[in-house]
Amino acid sequence: MAMALPKKWQTLTAPFRRLPDFIIIGVQKGGTSSLFSYLGQHPQMILPGVKELHFFDNNFSQGINWYREHFPCKYIHPGSKTGEATPYYFRHPHAPRRVSEVCPEAKLIVLLRNPADRAYSHYQMQVKNKVFELQGFEDAIAREKDMLKGEFEKMVKDTAYYSFNHQKFSYLARGLYAEQVRQWLVFFRPEQFLFLRSEDFFRDPGSELLRVHEFLGITPQLPSDLRPVNTNTYEPIKMSTRVALNAFFEQDMNELAGMLGDKFLWKDQPQL
Repeated sequence: MAMALPKKWQTLTAPFRRLPDFIIIGVQKGGTSSLFSYLGQHPQMILPGVKELHFFDNNFSQGINWYREHFPCKYIHPGSKTGEATPYYFRHPHAPRRVSEVCPEAKLIVLLRNPADRAYSHYQMQVKNKVFELQGFEDAIAREKDMLKGEFEKMVKDTAYYSFNHQKFSYLARGLYAEQVRQWLVFFRPEQFLFLRSEDFFRDPGSELLRVHEFLGITPQLPSDLRPVNTNTYEPIKMSTRVALNAFFEQDMNELAGMLGDKFLWKDQPQL
């Protein structure tokens, strides 16, 4: 991974810097931190020093040169690749259009995790970060509808509107993958996407990483360190809650499987 350069130099040279060859657009708690770390160890990769740039969601008003500042200069390191990873892009209503306008040929990587486990991991992250205080996961998902009421509509209407609740408390909404995939397919060709199952990535990161290398057109070369990044340990989800969430996500999962294949049906699979 490239060493950090003085901020002034990055700003002055922004017009001469590249845009990303690829973007990891999702999903949160799906293994994106590990994937970004593994790619950063590849000799053909020159990645930003910060994983989540949040340009196409929360920082779009900063302008294209602000975004370019984070990437390597053009005409340097021929044959190298660059990219970023911001999982919130997958859910943000304006991100697909913005990415298509700025990086129309970018390759897009999406890690999809069992939506019940993703939601529970999302909640546990909020607890760890002390974002809020609730009486448990079941209380959090019961209150989600009220927490998100009207927020998506405000974001659609006002492109500058930032919704803290939409970003932080969308435990179930972020797991409705089919509707989000459809949103992105409006702006990008199917061959620009690589969809990976997070469970496969967690279980055998080397094999899945080689798939990513092939997709990005870089030499297959595994890093020496394949330990997971940004993990957390906690009590398993209650079985009664899992059953309820399976029912909640059933229709969306069936639609997703119709688009991407049956391996994206996660019913009754254990948490990893």
